[in-house]
Amino acid sequence: MKMKEQVAAQLFVGVQEQLEKKYEGEDVHILVSGATGAGKSTLVNLVFDEDLAQTGVGTPVTQQTEKYTKEDYPIVIYDTKGYELTDATHALYEREIANMMATEKLHLMWHCVSAASRRVLDYDIQFIEQCKREKWPVCAVLTKADQTDVDGLEAMKAELAKLDVPVFAVSQVPALIDKLDLQALIEWSGTQLEAGQHQSFAMKQRHHMKLKRKEGINLVGKASAISGTVALTPIPFADAPLLIANQTKMVADLIRMYDLKGSQHEFMQALQGLIGGTIMANLGRSAAAQAAKLVPGAGSIVGGAMNATIATSITYALGYTVNEVCYQFKVKEKEDANLSVVDFFNNFMSPDQIQSIFDTVFKKKNDESKK
Repeated sequence: MKMKEQVAAQLFVGVQEQLEKKYEGEDVHILVSGATGAGKSTLVNLVFDEDLAQTGVGTPVTQQTEKYTKEDYPIVIYDTKGYELTDATHALYEREIANMMATEKLHLMWHCVSAASRRVLDYDIQFIEQCKREKWPVCAVLTKADQTDVDGLEAMKAELAKLDVPVFAVSQVPALIDKLDLQALIEWSGTQLEAGQHQSFAMKQRHHMKLKRKEGINLVGKASAISGTVALTPIPFADAPLLIANQTKMVADLIRMYDLKGSQHEFMQALQGLIGGTIMANLGRSAAAQAAKLVPGAGSIVGGAMNATIATSITYALGYTVNEVCYQFKVKEKEDANLSVVDFFNNFMSPDQIQSIFDTVFKKKNDESKK
């Protein structure tokens, strides 16, 4: 086996090992509130394509709220039972949620109102107003938007908008998913989260591919910065294993970001040639810089700076390419749910196209680093 193929195979194994590890990102805690029958569970399933109420473990948190968790899954859902139309129950409901905001550290609140009912209940308004007073991160979600007419939906939107909260209309009808506000709901939710939580949320939501792409670029930027720092080490040839480890983790994080599940193995096989060649380029292009480090004094400084530029550019180009290929696959998969990884690479993303993306980005990044 040639050295390039050996390196590619080693990296393949390294990425697979990373993917088998437990995800270490931050959890996102989402409270889903609303009247009984408002479509709370349906909304969660729509955003994450995951029936947490069926596949997760439910734990009572309060009299009114069940907490759903799943092993190695960073989304935690707090599902309220729905409020009865009595003042006493309303008061209890509000006190419990106020306590959970502190004890459970809730990050998002999605308040569901059924558009099928064609009216906003007084308590919906009262509850949202309380959330606003408390400065809780709440939005209103008009569920079952396919079960009303356009005028009725717009009237309900306008009524809720008076409360000065974001309002999103959604439907689980496939033809309406992208035409309504699901992506806007996902995007708004992301803006309410810290960086670590945002990464977890972007990874597990299933409908906003551009959000995944953007978060992927953030991951690539962080990894390339780490590569640059590693390459500055004054010790000759000490940085290559660390660079490869950093790039391996980056590739695994990107593949995990797009939640490829059963397609991970096939995807890595298709990318092996590019990744193996890239790692070989790490070793070849940095040879001069490593040799320069052998020269005492200024040579070591020059060699480190040269190698840092190369390492940063290669890592960024590799990550950008993997991110873009994953993004394009998910976009095509949304158009054709039966699309296989093999068909994608045969019909939409050739090895030459992949290499062209890498070469273009590498040149641009390398030129920028020299300015």
